Amino acid sequence: MEEVDITDKFMLEVIFIKLQLAQPLFLLLQSGQSFAVTIKFRPSTRHQQHDAEAMALSGYSSNSIEVATDVAAARVIRYMEAVCAKVLKDYSYNKLKQTKERELHLIGLLIDKEK
Repeated sequence: MEEVDITDKFMLEVIFIKLQLAQPLFLLLQSGQSFAVTIKFRPSTRHQQHDAEAMALSGYSSNSIEVATDVAAARVIRYMEAVCAKVLKDYSYNKLKQTKERELHLIGLLIDKEK
């Protein structure tokens, strides 16, 4: 089976498309052999009109542009989840949720049995 890597950058771009938001701007800073990425974005439609209201989040430096980009993208995704209550839902998310629900059900059965 061939595995296909889906980057955090790709997921972030899809999130912004699904939310009908302007695409984030990726800014690359190079210092010697090290790269850092800052992402400028507008987290909601009410922030779309004013450039001053755009957010900017950075990742840490890396020797790889791809890693630096994905780290910054992951920070923006976490921001969107924590502050804007936008959760990235995919196959893994659904499986994890089902597994947690099954676990809670089994724990409940064990507690009932011990009574």
